[in-house]
Amino acid sequence: MFPRPTSSLVPRIAVGLRWAGLVGALSALLVVAPMSGPASAQDWLPEGERIPLDLSGELLTLDGNPVYISDYDDDVLIVNFWATWCGPCLAEMPSLEALQKQFEGRSVRILAITDESFETVRSFTARYPSRLTILIDKGGRLSQRLRIWSIPWTLVLDSHRRLIHFQVGAQRWDSPEVVRQLKEQLSE
Repeated sequence: MFPRPTSSLVPRIAVGLRWAGLVGALSALLVVAPMSGPASAQDWLPEGERIPLDLSGELLTLDGNPVYISDYDDDVLIVNFWATWCGPCLAEMPSLEALQKQFEGRSVRILAITDESFETVRSFTARYPSRLTILIDKGGRLSQRLRIWSIPWTLVLDSHRRLIHFQVGAQRWDSPEVVRQLKEQLSE
């Protein structure tokens, strides 16, 4: 399980901010803000208003093997951009873990994508094992193309790779409303 953010994370965040620049600094300010509540039904795009996204490009597993988002065709995807130094990212990880557990064996997959080094992410996952699919966006190519400017940033995509919901900042992903919305997606 991922750690809950604590005051011991603040020094790690501060070190990471030295390199992350202004955007990272703004994201880190969210550490003191509570997670937002569950998304309301109005936040989810209906079938006719969904936006197709180009998620092509190579990602890497923690073993360095290439993976493509198209490898997960027919799955509803939750694509979460995160980092090991990001307090809000760590705050929402337990709810992503719980959500993945709820949908185990069903066509919902959570992809946790970071542009950090293999060494950093492997060290992190050795301490905090995860059931999420953790992938490396080497050089941040996908996040740059999608113009991800803050983390955590999460996209929910239907099985046709159309955007149905997005969230900037931490959210409680295992809320009844999110679970209900995902179940609706699986029944479409």
